[in-house]
Amino acid sequence: MAAVLLLAACAGSIEDPLRFTNGQGPLVDGGGGGGNCDPPKLVATRCAKSGCHDSATKFLGIDLQTPGEAEKLIGKPSSCEDRPLFDATNVEGSYMVEKLGAAPCGARMPSNDTAFNAGERACFIKWVENLVSGGGGGGADTGAGGADLTVADGASR
Repeated sequence: MAAVLLLAACAGSIEDPLRFTNGQGPLVDGGGGGGNCDPPKLVATRCAKSGCHDSATKFLGIDLQTPGEAEKLIGKPSSCEDRPLFDATNVEGSYMVEKLGAAPCGARMPSNDTAFNAGERACFIKWVENLVSGGGGGGADTGAGGADLTVADGASR
């Protein structure tokens, strides 16, 4: 009987990881609404991490960590049919957004991690929208001094 009571008090399951985050961290709900979205933190933990698009590695010349560097990629052609890496006129059609799913060229990103769920993709799109609008979306929140900490509510911190 005690075992049944203990099991009933379980906080959640691995199938429901958001129950363990209390809305904190880079995890975003999978519903596509971008709930719990912190775009700079998402980019820092999923894109600008060591070995990928951080300032040291700059995989394929792309630095999403250093403030001001991502802005330089707006309109810059990719290696895939010269599609813009970040397209100010078609954010969701930006090559970097398309790479999160079934990309027209190359492997899905992140190639060495789990695929973005719909909520993470929506959160990344918010980061790109802020970037192309001149809102300072570039430079992921890595905890380092000088990083742009624009968060989901639009306030800079």
